[in-house]
Amino acid sequence: MCSSDLAGVIAAGHHLHPTTLAAWARALGPAWLLAVTDCTAALGMPDGPSRLGDQAVVVREGTVRLEDGTLAGSAASLPACLRVLRSTTGWSLDDVVGCCTSVAADLVGDTSRGRLSAGARGDLTIVDDDLDVVATVVGGRLLHGSLEGER
Repeated sequence: MCSSDLAGVIAAGHHLHPTTLAAWARALGPAWLLAVTDCTAALGMPDGPSRLGDQAVVVREGTVRLEDGTLAGSAASLPACLRVLRSTTGWSLDDVVGCCTSVAADLVGDTSRGRLSAGARGDLTIVDDDLDVVATVVGGRLLHGSLEGER
């Protein structure tokens, strides 16, 4: 894979019109779309004035803008971006998760990450059907959440 074969997309719902995102997705397919976020420290902040470093910003409906209205980033987490990608494309949960895991790992040539397979690291972020984080496992150790629950 060559980086020129991929298209990176911030799927927060503010940078690209849904029709544009859907067209890219149809043209490329999930193996060639790298989903990222430009989430800032405003994640989880309520709508209204805020500061990012020395910049005065306004947080509103998931966007972060300078006082003059210039887009300065988002307050959208990666799971939120993947929800937008899934709803816009109709892709499966596996496909949208692959857009930020295996596609990214393949781009940097690290086959030990971004997949569940023999020889891979086994670091996991476990999500539910709505892409809410349930648990995080690193090096085989549960670091966040719980693996107990309904099955």
